[in-house]
Amino acid sequence: MQISADGHRSPVASLRFDMDTIAPPGAGLTLISDTGSSATDGWTNDGRIRIDGLEPDARWQYSVDGGATWWNGTDATLSTAQLGADGAKDIRVRQVDPAGNEGPVTTLSLLLDTRAAELTLALAMDTGLSASDGITRDATVKVNGLESGLRWEYRIDDGPWVTGTGDTIAASEFGTTAGGRRVEVRHVDGAGNRGTAALDFVLDTHTVSPGVQLAVDSGVSGDKRTNDPTVLVSGLESLAIWDYQINGGEWRRGHGDRIDKAAFDGVADGYQLIRVRQIDAAGNEAGSTLAFDLRRQAAAPTVSLVNDTGTADDRITRDGTLRVLDIEWGGSWDYRINGGEWKTGSGVLIDGREFERATDGWQRVEVRHLDAVGNQATTVYEFQLDRVAPPPSVALANDTGVADDRLTRDGTVIVGGLEPDCRWEYRIDGGAWRAGVDSRIAASEFGADGAHKIEVRQIDIAGNASTATLDFTLDWHVGPIEAALVNDSGIVGDRITNDATIAVTGVEPGNRWEYRIAGGAWKAGTGDRIAASEFGADGRYAVELRQTDPAGNESSATFDFTLDRQAGALSAALVNDSGTAGDRITNDAAIAVGGLDASRTWEYRIGNGAWKTGSGDRIPATEFAKDGPCTVEVRQANSAGNMGTATLDFTLDRQVDPIAVALLNDSGVAADRITNDATIAVTGVELGNRWEYRIGGGAWTTGSGDRIAASEFGADGTKSLEVRQIDVAGNVSTAMLDFTLDRQGPPLALALVKDSGTAGDRVTNEAGIVVTGLEPGHRWEYRIGGSAWRTGSGDRIAASEFHIDTTYTVEVRQADVAGNVSGATLNFTLDRVVGAPTLSLAQDTGVSATDGITSMATVNVQGLEDDAGWQYSRDGLSWTTGTGTSIAASEFSGDGDKRVLVRQVDLAGNISAATELKFSLDTKAEAPTLTFNSAARTYWANRPGNFPEVEQFYLASKALNANGSIDVGLESAASGSTASMGGRIGGAAPAATSSRQRSCRRGAMNCWSGRSTSRATRAGSGAWSSTTTPPRPRWSRIVARMAA
Repeated sequence: MQISADGHRSPVASLRFDMDTIAPPGAGLTLISDTGSSATDGWTNDGRIRIDGLEPDARWQYSVDGGATWWNGTDATLSTAQLGADGAKDIRVRQVDPAGNEGPVTTLSLLLDTRAAELTLALAMDTGLSASDGITRDATVKVNGLESGLRWEYRIDDGPWVTGTGDTIAASEFGTTAGGRRVEVRHVDGAGNRGTAALDFVLDTHTVSPGVQLAVDSGVSGDKRTNDPTVLVSGLESLAIWDYQINGGEWRRGHGDRIDKAAFDGVADGYQLIRVRQIDAAGNEAGSTLAFDLRRQAAAPTVSLVNDTGTADDRITRDGTLRVLDIEWGGSWDYRINGGEWKTGSGVLIDGREFERATDGWQRVEVRHLDAVGNQATTVYEFQLDRVAPPPSVALANDTGVADDRLTRDGTVIVGGLEPDCRWEYRIDGGAWRAGVDSRIAASEFGADGAHKIEVRQIDIAGNASTATLDFTLDWHVGPIEAALVNDSGIVGDRITNDATIAVTGVEPGNRWEYRIAGGAWKAGTGDRIAASEFGADGRYAVELRQTDPAGNESSATFDFTLDRQAGALSAALVNDSGTAGDRITNDAAIAVGGLDASRTWEYRIGNGAWKTGSGDRIPATEFAKDGPCTVEVRQANSAGNMGTATLDFTLDRQVDPIAVALLNDSGVAADRITNDATIAVTGVELGNRWEYRIGGGAWTTGSGDRIAASEFGADGTKSLEVRQIDVAGNVSTAMLDFTLDRQGPPLALALVKDSGTAGDRVTNEAGIVVTGLEPGHRWEYRIGGSAWRTGSGDRIAASEFHIDTTYTVEVRQADVAGNVSGATLNFTLDRVVGAPTLSLAQDTGVSATDGITSMATVNVQGLEDDAGWQYSRDGLSWTTGTGTSIAASEFSGDGDKRVLVRQVDLAGNISAATELKFSLDTKAEAPTLTFNSAARTYWANRPGNFPEVEQFYLASKALNANGSIDVGLESAASGSTASMGGRIGGAAPAATSSRQRSCRRGAMNCWSGRSTSRATRAGSGAWSSTTTPPRPRWSRIVARMAA
């Protein structure tokens, strides 16, 4: 108001406004429906989110991409569609009040999963004809698409639901009754989505055996003997297949309702065993068997002569009676002769009288047999009927005297007129009958000279007999003739000679003599000699001589001898031409002598030395004293006196230089024969010699140059090497070398002695290193961070080598006895210090921000290292692992003094000193009272920073002063106006005042503020009374002051 110069006062003017500089609190985010297995796991198929704690008229925003993009929200809910596709979600929300203050961002993490598991069911074994026809004898069902570790259920044919195990429904669950089956499966995944699947199939565990019978039982009904093997198959199920097997052979696929007789083509008649099996649509199998006797051909009758009167089985006879056999019981037979009419046979004979009208000669008889199953077989039998034998003729083979005087020196008799294939007999001078041979009787059969009578009879092949007779005189003696060598030049009596002249003796005067040589032509002899010139080349000869007297008698002689006018062909050769075959260079001087007559002595000489008698067929090597060129001569006289010789020139060499082998590079300790390079140096090989080697007793390999390559030795290990050289004479020198091949360094490895943090993260507070894989007795070295190499000791690198906390690289190397160097590297972080965390109340709601008095017990933990853990304790004895960066208010129960200790444990396992926080928890306020005539005071709810002189405090429900009450006072006889944001007071009556209050429950982040109004009234001049109107929500300053 204003006062004019004359003292008049203007009306009071006022301005009301709300001043708000305080940011709204963070919004609360809650899943409307956490559908997962836990109500708090954040795994859901319903992404709707409820937004709590929004101030009136405030607007709010949300982000689903980590804060990159912000969208304005509506109502107080986020829908599932606003979250996008399934997956992990990080939802952020912030609110902005009407004054433009932006509240903190609130975050909610969740896993959105709106799709049910895709289940599929399948038969484990669809045993039917098709792998997908759903007909089976094995009801085992495989369940696919299950999420591991979550429950699933099934039911069969609308039965009760049963909890499943594993991923299979056992066949036993479906029973054994054949028929259709339906199985349903349901499964709830981790987000609560329900997946289902169903499978229909047909279970068939049985099938019937097929019927099997002969289509035609052509024999006696029911005897299972037939000439038609067609088999009928009955009792086949619809859609079934069937197979059959004949006599244990391969299974064949059946067609229709029979096994055709063509299936038995190539099958021998006789006992048949048929197996038939049917396999139904579910794969069940059942079989039947049929046995029968198959006869597609009647047995051919056997026809034979009853009396083959000639030679047995020659079918020549004088008796035509025939025997008929092999007629089956129940069968019949008939016959015909020489193409005549058929006659019914009876019994087992065809009477010989049937052939009375037939002429002698070949007869044709046909016999046919009709067996019991209707088969017919015919046998044709031919034989020769011979009922007459002609007489033989008998004569001298050589009537050497006057022709036909039957006086002869040759008793040989010719028998003629014999029938083919007949037999004949003879007897001399009434003696015993003897069987004749060919068509003559030998002269030797007649014994002494003189008159003889011979009788001959022939029996033809049919058994008919006839005879003949001959009388003659025999005279057959003459003196002997002999032959001998005139000069048996070899050993007397051995008939080996170099002079073939033959002396002939025993020739009677008046007789003539002849000779022939080696079966040649006969020549007439003269005198008593056969000249040597009659014999050509050397060899064995047979000389025949004969003399003939005037009566024509002849004597003969044979003389065998060997004509040898040539000495034996001796040979001399090295027994062992030990070098190159044929070069006559050897280390073995033994000589083999060939062509020797073992029965005669032989001699040899070496060089121009004396002749020595040989022994056996060898000249021993010991006869040759020194190496060098040698000449050997050999000689032997044969049994005919001829001398044979042979000569041999050769070179004797019995020495070879030694060969040596050594490692080209003994890479370890010199001369210890332990190396990583197996190359071998070969020395001492003579020019022109060849050399070979073998490894570990294996096959010999031809060497080349003066090296054996390292690649020949394969894997590491102990090696045994043999080397030999062979010179041109075959002499061998050898050498051996044993060594160890080691091309692998020691398998070094490094590890922290104690990985004090999380095992395997290589972050530790103890830097000791253990070295493994070291070869004992060998020096090893290490270096840290590329520094100089240092000699290691034992199998440790001491922790004292690492001075400051940092990340280290440690390298280790070692050379083994073979010189191989191997190494290992380890990277780790050394961290031996961790700082203590700092603690503060999240809201110190007392009068002072540092008085440690609060209604909200949430404690903030700061100063934590990245990835460190932390623990808290209220008694210093038992510790609880903390999460996030605060200790929830719910951990502190009941008002009063509180104490909490916090320590952190870093990645290296270091434990910090504990930080202590003490505070007083006061969560309750008494109802305020209003009194008059108190001093005027101003109070604030959540004091703004630009009013430092006013007390600060939090309100649980109403504005309180330091004494726990609101005081409203009157200033007597005062004039003025209210300075609080509300009305004017005039006169003595107290004016109405307004105040603002704020309530903030820190734990729930729900805050309210508003204006409360206090009014004083009285009736007449009575006492004043006051009333207070509760506040409306609003952030505000609270002032209680009255003026009279």
